[in-house]
Amino acid sequence: MILSCDPAGLRPLYFAHERQRFAFAPEVKALLALPWSKREIDQLGIQCFLRHGFVIGERTFFHGIKILPGGSFARFQRGRLQIERYWNMRFSGRARLAESEMQTRFVSVWNEILQRHTNEEAPLGALLSGGLDSRLILAGCLAHEKKVPVFTTGAPGSEDVRLAHQLAKVSGAPSLYCPIVPAKLTNGLAHAVYLTYGMFNCFHANVRFLLPRLTEFVDIVFDGICPLDSFYNALEIPLRRLLGKSHPLPWLRQAVSNYDLRAIAVGSRTVDLLKTHAHEERDFLEEFYLAALPRCEDATSVLDLFRFEERQHRLFSYGPMLLRSAVEVRCPFFDKKMLELIPFMSPQHRSEDKPLHKHAIHALAPALAHVPWDRTQLPLHAGPGKTHLRLAAKFLRSQTRAFYEKHFERAPRTAKLC
Repeated sequence: MILSCDPAGLRPLYFAHERQRFAFAPEVKALLALPWSKREIDQLGIQCFLRHGFVIGERTFFHGIKILPGGSFARFQRGRLQIERYWNMRFSGRARLAESEMQTRFVSVWNEILQRHTNEEAPLGALLSGGLDSRLILAGCLAHEKKVPVFTTGAPGSEDVRLAHQLAKVSGAPSLYCPIVPAKLTNGLAHAVYLTYGMFNCFHANVRFLLPRLTEFVDIVFDGICPLDSFYNALEIPLRRLLGKSHPLPWLRQAVSNYDLRAIAVGSRTVDLLKTHAHEERDFLEEFYLAALPRCEDATSVLDLFRFEERQHRLFSYGPMLLRSAVEVRCPFFDKKMLELIPFMSPQHRSEDKPLHKHAIHALAPALAHVPWDRTQLPLHAGPGKTHLRLAAKFLRSQTRAFYEKHFERAPRTAKLC
């Protein structure tokens, strides 16, 4: 038997292997229902989840259950299991196309993707926030004369919700807003955990509020989860090189949540989780770095590979997973055509500044470019001077905070368990 998953691993496949037995499922709880499936807890999986907010690599919370890595296939024959990769994402450390050619190709590819995905008779909808990913999806729909309804969820009065309302008004798209009520959010977490097999980070639990209403209006919804949103901005790359802080491993540790499991806050007490479970402390980020190093050209490639292969499908994809319990979810940024284009992009193109997004929105729906971006509070046509000042200030704040935490904070970063 051959089992394969999508290149990015957005649709997870879990498997259990015990001698001559092999089973797979899109959820862990299905495999736990098997009488021969081992329920032994993987302490390293738990440790990784508490430290970083998601599990890295093939681990789950159970020794006997693994996740199939994105872009790979499993071959099971006569009790023997082999896992091989059929596809690798390779991020470049330099631009392989001229700037104008890259901009033209990005818009062309995005047009092709949206034309194919909007060519449906089924009712379509899109999630909308104050960011650029969902805005570019909306711009593509408008360019193809598809006035799709948009759905927004968030805290009442927040900047993200305000900008989403403004984008909906400018585009003329019908909109539905589902406010987040803290009491309801807390009460609904159990359902969200169930839908995501227990390995759930609460980051995207707010999309659960949309579930009762989505099916009333649409059968297919576009989600803006995107591989082009790294841990760094375009100005940070030369600044780190200038300051001698461009080594990928410390950079990765600073970018990813890395809680001290020897000081877990449980109510009013502090617990040493590693001592409690008599388990060794592991540096999961270093393990990833050493394994990824032969595939990476520079520091930015390491960070982007980590976000693509680990953080995307083990943290951000939980939102689409929740939505799939009600409607079909499509993630256009993970279309094959877009994944084929990414290796030609420079680190600046892949940065959180998102220059290609901005250019494409200008080209496809200029009215949407006048609405400020929630990340910079500036419209997309703001000059490079203003934008770079904002980015420099953000970088300096992060460096100052890291310096303060390292030299002056008495208590280490702790994970708080409710």
